[in-house]
Amino acid sequence: MQNEGSSTAFVTCAFPTFGIGEGPGWPGLGLVLVNLTESNVAVTCTLVSGASRDGAVYYQPKTSTVPAGSVDSFMMFLPTEIPGQPPTIPSPNLSCALPPGVGIQYLWYYGDRQVGQ
Repeated sequence: MQNEGSSTAFVTCAFPTFGIGEGPGWPGLGLVLVNLTESNVAVTCTLVSGASRDGAVYYQPKTSTVPAGSVDSFMMFLPTEIPGQPPTIPSPNLSCALPPGVGIQYLWYYGDRQVGQ
């Protein structure tokens, strides 16, 4: 998803919920940003997770500088960065403010899952 406009665009992306937080822990999730401009730009994204009906909603903003011309700038969210360090991340979403010329190439997550003995 690329911002082709002349002002900041707000984009929210959701992860599939299976596998997030299952097993002994969730090592991380994030996104890869693209910057097609000739200047470094700051991008702010917020991880939002949980549901108010469950009494636990987590918000964690993060700002990264994406280098000019970059096609693979990673922004990661780690469990140790989330207030309260939740053991799982239910229904994770990332909401990002994308400056003109900046895009999200893809979302990713990885986790530990015990299989068998």
